[in-house]
Amino acid sequence: MFSEIKILQEKISVIAEQLYQNDLVIANKGLAEVFPEINRIYLTFINDSEKYSEKGIDIPQDILISQMKNLIEAYESKDILMLADTLKYEIYNGLSFCDDVLNNFGK
Repeated sequence: MFSEIKILQEKISVIAEQLYQNDLVIANKGLAEVFPEINRIYLTFINDSEKYSEKGIDIPQDILISQMKNLIEAYESKDILMLADTLKYEIYNGLSFCDDVLNNFGK
């Protein structure tokens, strides 16, 4: 899952730039690909939060859930700027946190 997160972050950066440039057709194709990946990774961390807690790692479930809600809200409301910002800042950083946990503490 380590390199998988980095690849996903690269895809998210590209999609955010496409959204900023108003290239919606290409961005929507990318979104269809990354939405399930983001959801799967976030749910894995939320579901495994107790396991990480035993190791002294606090998984901020509420923040991860909030980020996903913001992403869905931006998508459903067709707010392109909010969608790009949520991907670029919230989701990208959330994935960075997940990657750091995996790299520093393993599965």
